[in-house]
Amino acid sequence: MYLYEDIPETERHALLDKLAGEVVRFHMATPAIIFLESTKYMNRIGSQFLIFLSPVVTAIFTKWELEKYAVIIEERENIEYLLDKIEELDRKQQDKEKEWKAKRKEEKLWRKQRKKELKKEISGK
Repeated sequence: MYLYEDIPETERHALLDKLAGEVVRFHMATPAIIFLESTKYMNRIGSQFLIFLSPVVTAIFTKWELEKYAVIIEERENIEYLLDKIEELDRKQQDKEKEWKAKRKEEKLWRKQRKKELKKEISGK
């Protein structure tokens, strides 16, 4: 088992960034934020709950990462960092999705217009 002091800050942030990325990738930002906000004052219990969930969570993270997460989550400042990172990545993902939808809509309108033009050409001849 790791001690909090054994994990450098850069590694802690890298692990929390990875966790935030996975949460956002699975479109679970809102439930994760609600869960973290409501349980951040019970962070020590949450870290033990993470160990309880280890058989399920090891599908995403290695055993060593999971042990490090359990230690990292015990500190409230790391939960705040994780919340901020999830919100930031979720905002970026939403912006990308809006951009993609706008592009898709533009393409759809172009195809519709092109279809009308082709019908006019065919019927005009």
